[in-house]
Amino acid sequence: MHRSTRTAGARACCSAAFHCRILFVSDQDFFFTLDVSGDSTDDQMMADLARTVLGHVGYANSAIAALTGELRGALAERVAEGRRRCEVRFRAEAGQLEIVVSGAGRADWRTTWPLPAS
Repeated sequence: MHRSTRTAGARACCSAAFHCRILFVSDQDFFFTLDVSGDSTDDQMMADLARTVLGHVGYANSAIAALTGELRGALAERVAEGRRRCEVRFRAEAGQLEIVVSGAGRADWRTTWPLPAS
């Protein structure tokens, strides 16, 4: 019997429709974007995804909590203002991690942190 690698949707499932398999995040640059609908389940899904990515990149628990808190705050502010649908972008490049929340073609919130030493 072959068992597949556990995913972010295993045990602490954030959404029945969302699964993310991260086997290894190297020192290389990466970029990905998520289109977020802004419904009530997105907050926990984004927090779980951010914690998983940041942990694999190598951030300490305190930095993961800080970054995840900032991201959740930015998304909550959008929802409170009636701006639900948005794009969340993660980019690691040149030793920096940038997370951007944008909607309607403009960045509403952005943070940049140095990548942890390998």
